[in-house]
Amino acid sequence: MENGLWLASQSETALGLYTNPFGGVVGIGIGLSGMIVVMGAVGQVAPPERRSTAFGFVTVAFSIGMFIMAPLLQYLINLYGWSIALQLSGGLVLVISVLALGLPGNTSKTKKSNDSETASELTLLKTINGAMNHSGYLLLNIGFFVCGFHVAFIGTHLPSFLQSEGISINTASWALAMIGLFNMFGSMIFGRMGDSLSKKNLLSLLYTLRAVVIAGFLAIPLNEITAIAFGAAIGFLWLATVPLTSGIVAQVFGTRYLSTLWAIVFFSHQFGAFLGVWLGGRVYDETGTYTQSG
Repeated sequence: MENGLWLASQSETALGLYTNPFGGVVGIGIGLSGMIVVMGAVGQVAPPERRSTAFGFVTVAFSIGMFIMAPLLQYLINLYGWSIALQLSGGLVLVISVLALGLPGNTSKTKKSNDSETASELTLLKTINGAMNHSGYLLLNIGFFVCGFHVAFIGTHLPSFLQSEGISINTASWALAMIGLFNMFGSMIFGRMGDSLSKKNLLSLLYTLRAVVIAGFLAIPLNEITAIAFGAAIGFLWLATVPLTSGIVAQVFGTRYLSTLWAIVFFSHQFGAFLGVWLGGRVYDETGTYTQSG
């Protein structure tokens, strides 16, 4: 991943960002070291009755990174420029490789003792086939596609939208930081609730609240306070879906192939993210505005 960030820092034009291997290298790095692998490892060692809470802790760790890095990277960009900021980001990512050396190498015994679900006795292909024929699993994929679409759209286009409406870039970066900060609380709270309440009902509540928050943001006057307040509100709901969604996958299909099944769901999320980011940019390029009135 750090190699991809370094390659991006060497680009001199927008076309260069598309033609160099940056996207593919970073994407592979995220896939090999990101949430999919971590959730699979945690799911194998966490007891079933506390699994959603454990997933919530993992999501909180991701949120801490977002809360710290959003304003820090904006500060580095202002101070040194985007190219140096990307190189410094790559240096920070390199720390992941060092930290990984301290992880246990084999969790098979713990996995076997904790995973008593029926799916643990199935082969990978049978488990995937069963999941693809499970209506609940397909609905999780659809829901996570929608999640990825608007989460990536907001994360990518919110700063530009705020700037186009006269809000400073520093305020925009703090709005993103608020997403990370309040996501810590949302992920932890919904993760804990997922251990005692219906995960699917909590997911329905989360998606409904997201729609309400986004509609409210579009309806109220935009200023620095409402921009940061929106970041806090949507942040509380941001990745709170992750411990619930991964918890449902583990609950229904077991943890033996959790990483694979979670990766398929996350693929839907990332495909939605691609469309959200790309379509948002395409519409803006064609119209020159994020608002219909423009």
